[in-house]
Amino acid sequence: MVKPVFFISHATAEKAVAIALKALIERAFGGRVIGFVATDPQCLPFGSKWSPEIVKNLKKCFAFIMLASQESIGRPWVNFELGVIWERSVPKIPLCHSGMSVDHLPSPYHELMAGMATDEEDLQKLIGALALELGGAQPTVDFSEFIEVVKEYENSSVHRRILS
Repeated sequence: MVKPVFFISHATAEKAVAIALKALIERAFGGRVIGFVATDPQCLPFGSKWSPEIVKNLKKCFAFIMLASQESIGRPWVNFELGVIWERSVPKIPLCHSGMSVDHLPSPYHELMAGMATDEEDLQKLIGALALELGGAQPTVDFSEFIEVVKEYENSSVHRRILS
């Protein structure tokens, strides 16, 4: 059986956060879904042609989650991925972190219902939106490990270099 795919768009520097979110969602749904993260070697093995794989997964995903930071919203590939998915009738969910807030998302991101990556209530809404798309019950999830990964990223030297 082919598992439904959710797509996580992100800046390359946010790889650890994207992979942690992928793992969280896959665990939450008991492995019944699979995430696509372009920087995850499990999704794009070394030597594979990445561009066609990204487009293929954008075309088949049941949900699009974007890690929205000051870094990612200016990245050409993140904007390309949102453009490919924009007219599809799937949830498009910006998840803000690293100094970006829901109230400060620029156009066209501000048109989308967004949340904060470190807010348990917003993460619960994300899981609820995915459960709704899958036609099942909303699972109970412990977000503490994922929130810690986001906070570690926000406090990392990589993040501080990006903002300088």
